[in-house]
Amino acid sequence: MDLVGRKTLMDKGEALASLLEEMRATVAAGGAFSALAAQLEAAVVAVEQARDVLLSGSAEDPQLPGAIAYNFMMLLGTVAGAWELLRQAESAAELQSQGEDDPYLAAKQVTTRFYFAQILPRYMGYLEMIKSGSATITEMSDAQYASAWQ
Repeated sequence: MDLVGRKTLMDKGEALASLLEEMRATVAAGGAFSALAAQLEAAVVAVEQARDVLLSGSAEDPQLPGAIAYNFMMLLGTVAGAWELLRQAESAAELQSQGEDDPYLAAKQVTTRFYFAQILPRYMGYLEMIKSGSATITEMSDAQYASAWQ
């Protein structure tokens, strides 16, 4: 709830917009991992879409922030992880181009490719759950809940 409430709704998404600008600067820098950077750009767009759902829908639906809080956190965390790994992989590639031969540098790049192939695509599911809103989470009545214990 802290991410959607205090850190996004309170400032109308301004701090998040600033973070996304930093991510886009990494994408724009290009580098050895331009294909991965393109994937990151698509994921940043998804975060913007999720932010817009939250900002536009929370006034009409007071249940929305709580209903999407987990998926919003997972979306942003997944995308931020990709961003950090891309920055590290770019640095590792740069060091290698300067003659550094530490195996860790190659391992960092392998880890980044793994994350982008196996973890980052999860952002799409988180976005879809956010877009579904609060209805499926809040529609069950108290009587329907209680029926499970009768």
